[in-house]
Amino acid sequence: MKNLFGYTLEQLTDELVSLGQSKFRAKQLFTWIYQKNVLDFDQMTDISLSFREVLKENYCLTLPKIFTKQVAKDGTIKLLLEMEDGSKVETVLMRYNYGNAICVSSQVGCNMCCAFCASGLLKKERNLTSAEIMGEVLVMNTLLKEENENVTHVVVMGTGEPF
Repeated sequence: MKNLFGYTLEQLTDELVSLGQSKFRAKQLFTWIYQKNVLDFDQMTDISLSFREVLKENYCLTLPKIFTKQVAKDGTIKLLLEMEDGSKVETVLMRYNYGNAICVSSQVGCNMCCAFCASGLLKKERNLTSAEIMGEVLVMNTLLKEENENVTHVVVMGTGEPF
């Protein structure tokens, strides 16, 4: 199954058109996933039942799993997330007066070995996919949804190879 996270709107449009769907379906999915934070095809009520079945048969919306979660007194949230292949990365949410900034990992491990960063304890193994990086943001948004908040700013951790 293909994970829909990480598709641009244009890529998603091309993908759905190749299935014989109208272009507007991509915009519908984007709205459900990225604006309404709905990650279950069955809850996407303005999408026909038959198309929801096609989606469930061919695609997934798989997020990284929370391996550990730490919350500091100031509200900072640090997650150790596990990817589908078992790799683990850190994601950190910091609360500021201007919004919620999240530091997402762009790699598994890092060769920089900065003293303050746990990623350097492990040499770089691989770059994360766009779906995995997007998954970091969506996992945090899912946690923040309980507080009627969301991620407002994104900072990318890593030595830059993915870009």
